[in-house]
Amino acid sequence: AEQSYREVPSRIHSKLRTAKYGLEIQEIKDKGRGVFTTNDIIPVGGVVISDNPVVYSLDPTLKSTHCDSCLGELSRPLRCARCKWSWYCSKACQKASWMIHKYECKCLEKLAPKRPTKSMILLFRLVIRARLGHDEANVGYLVGHEGKLQGKALEDMRMLAAGTAMALQQCSHLLPEGHDDLLGVPVLTRYCSIIMSNAVVISDGELRQVGAGLYPVVS
Repeated sequence: AEQSYREVPSRIHSKLRTAKYGLEIQEIKDKGRGVFTTNDIIPVGGVVISDNPVVYSLDPTLKSTHCDSCLGELSRPLRCARCKWSWYCSKACQKASWMIHKYECKCLEKLAPKRPTKSMILLFRLVIRARLGHDEANVGYLVGHEGKLQGKALEDMRMLAAGTAMALQQCSHLLPEGHDDLLGVPVLTRYCSIIMSNAVVISDGELRQVGAGLYPVVS
């Protein structure tokens, strides 16, 4: 089972091979897997690789001040009239998020006044993309280390998986059609471990944290 999710899709290898400075995945004994450059020297300030997130989420503390789509600061905020939870800086950003938010929105409305955490939103969006059949949502190749978690980290993961499973099952009829096992605790526990081990901080131009995301290559 450990090996089955360590097999990296060919699309990831292709992106690494075509990176400007040449990148590849290497496995180091007792250290794990990582992305390494095949060049000896990378210029100062050089962009090693550019990557788009599979899913990402705005930090909840920035709700009503930052856009849920581009994560930029709001000047003329547009609030989702239905869920009243998501804010956008423009109609363009609202439209760009609609493919996922149209499902998420109904769930948020049903679950109100309870509000999900940042990690729960990442899980919501990952499940929605998986049920829509998006290839990028197949993140099983990312190592989750769920078998190595202990103490509070293990308890936090179990609570997050159980809480998300309960929320998703309450609004399962509002989600896109797909495999019901994606709403179960075992799969959500696996997703939780991947997010806890691989999600990275998203910062603005002044290096202030604005959110978190799960990336196909950078993670």
